[in-house]
Amino acid sequence: MTMQPAERKKRRGSNVRAYLGIAVSLVCIWWVFRSVEAEQLFHRVKNVEPGWLVLAVVTTFLSYVVRSVRWPYFFGERAPSFHDSFRCLIVGFFMNNVLPARIGELVRAHLGGRATKQSRSVVLATIAGERLADGLMISLLFAMLFSLAAAPEEHLRAKEIFYVAYAFFGVTFFTFAVLLARNPIFALLERLKSVLPGTMSTYALVRIRRFINGLEPLLRPSRIVILGTLSLIVWAIELAVYYQVTRAFDVPMSLGALGLFLAAVNFSSLIPAAPGGIGVIEAFATLALVRIGIDHETGLAMVASQHLIQYAVVGIPGALYFFLNLGGKIPEAEEVEEDDLSSDGGGVAQRPRKEGGAVAADLADEELIDVSIILPAYNEENRVGRTLDSILDYFTTRNATFEVLVVDDGSLDGTSAVVRDFERRSDAVRLLVYTPNRGKGYAVKYGMLNARGRRLLYNDADGATPIEEIERLEHALDEGAQVAIGSRAMFSRDTAIKTVWYRKAIGRIFNGLVNLIVLPGIADTQCGFKMFTRPVARALFDRQRAERFSFDVELLFLARKGNYRIVEVPINWVNVPGSKVHLVKDSTAMFIDLLRFRLRDLLGGYRQLPRL
Repeated sequence: MTMQPAERKKRRGSNVRAYLGIAVSLVCIWWVFRSVEAEQLFHRVKNVEPGWLVLAVVTTFLSYVVRSVRWPYFFGERAPSFHDSFRCLIVGFFMNNVLPARIGELVRAHLGGRATKQSRSVVLATIAGERLADGLMISLLFAMLFSLAAAPEEHLRAKEIFYVAYAFFGVTFFTFAVLLARNPIFALLERLKSVLPGTMSTYALVRIRRFINGLEPLLRPSRIVILGTLSLIVWAIELAVYYQVTRAFDVPMSLGALGLFLAAVNFSSLIPAAPGGIGVIEAFATLALVRIGIDHETGLAMVASQHLIQYAVVGIPGALYFFLNLGGKIPEAEEVEEDDLSSDGGGVAQRPRKEGGAVAADLADEELIDVSIILPAYNEENRVGRTLDSILDYFTTRNATFEVLVVDDGSLDGTSAVVRDFERRSDAVRLLVYTPNRGKGYAVKYGMLNARGRRLLYNDADGATPIEEIERLEHALDEGAQVAIGSRAMFSRDTAIKTVWYRKAIGRIFNGLVNLIVLPGIADTQCGFKMFTRPVARALFDRQRAERFSFDVELLFLARKGNYRIVEVPINWVNVPGSKVHLVKDSTAMFIDLLRFRLRDLLGGYRQLPRL
């Protein structure tokens, strides 16, 4: 897929920032190690007391638990639950440790927006408020402890840190001034709309308004008291971590020196650098400790130990959440938000078309049709035409409104051309196209979230299941089922299954594993012929994460989790040559996905399903 000029420019800018950050870290690493006595550093590390470091790990984790309790208080009405808060916070800090320039804050805003159904700009404002509260509390603790408890010579040597503290006080006063004057600022933004054309008026200015509104809870006196108390608890716990690190290295420190240690590490983490502030934190915090009389090797060992503890505490749970809940993919920073406005060249706001991501507000009843049929297609130019012919012929005999959505999953052949020919012949056929190839699961989800039917069926583009079998599934829905699935493992006198023996054997082995690990009681999860009521389809596909062949299992797992009624229905099915499934490779990947679904559920990675 060809990258647009704007995308290339944005990518180049991101690369430049990343390279600059890495360069800053390399310079800092060189600086901090240039005069280190390796033997003395090794001696300090070798003689550390591990029990104190283990206690520091536990204490650090406790601080993140309290942070997760605190973050919802930065929100207005729609605050995240504790679990969502912890998940977003841990993943955000984890991404800060693996991406440069604290990009994890944007990832956290993305996840928080999804969890609370709010604009990322609003959520980003809560994170900015949290950072402001942290900086202010660190500054207060440092100023009080260092002024009252530090030795005079320590005070003289570390006065530069006070300048950073003063800066946080200034930023705090400026923020509250902006909040108090937000109405005149909004009025100014409205006037700017007539001056700044197009995208600026409907994109940047709207986000500025949302960002300022996101900070508004900071004006509530009760919130200030709660946030101040929780912030004090967070940083008192963090101060205990620094004390435990100094005990591990048997370095006596006054409260003032501990406050300096804490402030130096956290203030230096604000400097844009390589992932996790590697090098920068070690250089500047070590320098601060050296200035108050601690030898270079001991200071570096303590700073590096504290840094590694932070990495471990957020790295392990953060990685689990990232790979199990997000599938190991970083959310797109510019992804369209649920309530975003785009703009045409004249500054006219328009609603963007929803795609296969978040579910938009549902259609009105009069806009719905009876049945939507979704056909995922990848390189199906030789088979999709026959399937479309059979569907259109079948529905000429029925008094029902219907549509057929063919989702071209990044095909490299003439699939789209074949479907466009059918579009010209029938208003019931719609082609949805995207690139590159994402997988059958993504294609089905994409189609389901763009469909208009009261009942929604997905079927394979090869026509392995005759369309006439839809009546069996419709009958099951008429009888009260919410999910009706065609089954090749159930037998009846009027159905027949024609397939090769080895596919049947592998299918039974896989379904046995499915029953054992995630989904007991369903004989055939993989038949590509399933029908859903509209409310259930929207609930399930909005939460679906799997993009390839294991998506059927995930959907049924979610349906079982939501207590939706699932009914298996025996159907006629014929194996059609040309399957895209690689039996060994895809079966292995699907088995791994089964474990991922179970672990993701245990970690609370699926949003609560509505009662339907």
